[in-house]
Amino acid sequence: MSKRRSSRTPQRKATPARSAGVPSPRGGTVTEPTPAGTTDRALEQAFERTEEVEALAAAEGLHVDDAGPDGGGAPEDEAADGRTLARALAEVRQQKVYAEAARSAARRIEEAEDRLADLHRRETALAEAEAEARRLAATLDDRERELREREESIRDRELDAEAGFREYGAQARARLDAELAELVARLEAEEREHRDRRDRERRQHRESLDAERAALELELAGRRKRAEDEAAELERQWALLRADRREVESARREVEEQSETVRLAVESQSARRVAELEFRLRAGAERLAAAHAEVERQRGLIEQQRRDLDLFGQHSPEASARRLQELESANQRLRDELARRPDEEDVLHLRRTADEHRRCAQRVTELRLEQQRLLGEVQASRVAVAEVELLRDTQLAYQGVINGYQATIEELHQRYDSLSRQAERETAFRGCDEMDRDPELNDARDLEDVSEPDLAEFAFEVRRTMWHQDPADRLAYSEQDVRSFLGGLAMSRLHLLEGLSGIGKTSLPRAFARAIGAGHRVVEVQAGWRDRQDLLGHYNTFERRFHESAFLKALYEAQCPYYAEVPYFIVLDEMNLSHPEQYFADALSKLENPRGAAFDLLPSGSGRPPRRLLTDESDGEWRIALPENVWFVGTANNDETTVRFADKTYDRAYVLELPAQRPWIDEPAPTAQPVVTLAGLRKAFGRARRAFREQPGVVWRFLEGDLKTLLAEECHLGWGSRLKRQIDAYVPVVCAAGGTVGEAADRLLATKVLHKIEHHYEISAETLDRVREAVSATWHAHGLDGEPVAVDAVLDRAIRRRGRG
Repeated sequence: MSKRRSSRTPQRKATPARSAGVPSPRGGTVTEPTPAGTTDRALEQAFERTEEVEALAAAEGLHVDDAGPDGGGAPEDEAADGRTLARALAEVRQQKVYAEAARSAARRIEEAEDRLADLHRRETALAEAEAEARRLAATLDDRERELREREESIRDRELDAEAGFREYGAQARARLDAELAELVARLEAEEREHRDRRDRERRQHRESLDAERAALELELAGRRKRAEDEAAELERQWALLRADRREVESARREVEEQSETVRLAVESQSARRVAELEFRLRAGAERLAAAHAEVERQRGLIEQQRRDLDLFGQHSPEASARRLQELESANQRLRDELARRPDEEDVLHLRRTADEHRRCAQRVTELRLEQQRLLGEVQASRVAVAEVELLRDTQLAYQGVINGYQATIEELHQRYDSLSRQAERETAFRGCDEMDRDPELNDARDLEDVSEPDLAEFAFEVRRTMWHQDPADRLAYSEQDVRSFLGGLAMSRLHLLEGLSGIGKTSLPRAFARAIGAGHRVVEVQAGWRDRQDLLGHYNTFERRFHESAFLKALYEAQCPYYAEVPYFIVLDEMNLSHPEQYFADALSKLENPRGAAFDLLPSGSGRPPRRLLTDESDGEWRIALPENVWFVGTANNDETTVRFADKTYDRAYVLELPAQRPWIDEPAPTAQPVVTLAGLRKAFGRARRAFREQPGVVWRFLEGDLKTLLAEECHLGWGSRLKRQIDAYVPVVCAAGGTVGEAADRLLATKVLHKIEHHYEISAETLDRVREAVSATWHAHGLDGEPVAVDAVLDRAIRRRGRG
């Protein structure tokens, strides 16, 4: 940069002179020739024509007063004026160089902005590389979840086998022991194989991730070094730009002074030259008029003499003698007058003077036109100076903007440094930190005396408690809905509550939580949610603060001592305003494999972490665990403003469709609130599973019979082991809460199987009629009591959607 500046400065000093021999305004003579401008050529032509007029006047013998009308104007003064004018015009040309320097400075600013944009693009590319590394880590976690799922499946099979031992005799027990031993051996072999494969894959992925992370760190360090070098280079360029601007400002002031000098010199010289020519014209005109008058008088005398001669031949001699004497006297008088008259040479001189007068008049006209043209060019020069001033003002305005930007950048740097220092002392999770300092949330409740609930009595008491919670807004739910909700708690940690708007979908989990002393928080889902950041929140790198969402605060609150031992419900209000398969995908995956599940929050946290966040010292990641006491309850309105749940969401969730009509409850208010702990609720679910271990098999055999073949062939519906596990968990709890196996089968078949066909319009109404007939034909044959009311309602609604009924 310093070389470029030193090579440019002498160029500016040499530009004022246009041609060899023209004096420089700083003294001396510049010999370097440069192209002449239009204004220079016009003034030089004016000087040449002026000299032509003077030379012509001298050749014709006209007297030219060099002093002019005002008595001044020596030749030395004219030469000095010419040099001053040449210097002024050379300075005008110098303005073009300054303008070029200003444009060069603007180009440098644009180049600096392009470099800054390139730095931003590089940072974006680095962020994408880090995202790719996180994606690889997520892939590894998915494989680990698959292995854990298989382990859980094996564990469930062992539990099923254990439950069956108590039912059979010694012979069956021996056979099952042999089969179990074989199965255990095979499972152990498979487990060892899977464990070895998982360890190999984890080592390979870890090595790959370490290599990629090391490469990314090296690349990041290189890019940061290049960014620092480019920033230093930009600072140097800014310094040079400021120096150039100071030079341009100085040159502008000099150009303004010299432009004023040029203007005064041109006006003075033009006025003096015009006055001199007008004086010469007036003198020549006066002499020419006198000569014309004398010539006319002589012509009259000659004519008078001719008339007298003609008269002389007609008179007597005496008269002629007198006439002759008179003529002689007149002749003498004429001779005297003729002696006084100008001779022929004087007449010729007068004629030449008249011609010269005409030429001078024509020259004056030409000079006046030339003067007008020169004045126009001077005006154009003034416009050029005005443009330079405009450029200078624009440059000053840009400088003000740049100074403003620099001040803003400096302020942002100071703010960033302040926030960085503050972040070292504080935490990025302020909402979670406030919960850590909340004495109520950190005071564990005394729940030792809370006993394991009896599900039938518990369902009855919870229903009464919800009814009497708020006399102004009675929340009434049927016994079947309360029992089904309890069964859903045992079946899945994701609930979907559907129905018309205003029937109490959001109120049910809130009222249930208050009735049993549990925790809850409502999260309002937005239509624009697309990914996990909309659900969990996002990290602001500049502020070094994590903007915690209500969902994240709910997960953290559920782990606080006040709620850690009781159920906690996170209500996702209007869950289907956006696609849950997008923003809730991470949670859906973790619900399938809940052990040790955690949500990634920061790839590398800084500052003081909240107490209950998980921090990994090996990779620096900050996570929040998915607590075991949390259930997610999503409410859904089925209208044109919402989206339909995907089948995979239905497969993983418990679905409850609330009726439009609420019942009336006549039972009195309970005397005590039925508080329940998480451990007590799980024990009650386990006891129900042991007490009603036969009932799930009844429902499973009903689904696996002829109905499965019809649904698979006609409706392309099927299910797998997940539905078997859900039946084993749901049916015993419904039966233990006072329901029947038929009630449980009706709810499961309607919500887990037939619920999918409502929007599959390729299934005809006739096919749905055959499904209804198959359900009715096999319902009682499999020992199911009651009637499939919910199934009929789903089929009726589906048939109406197809234009029948």
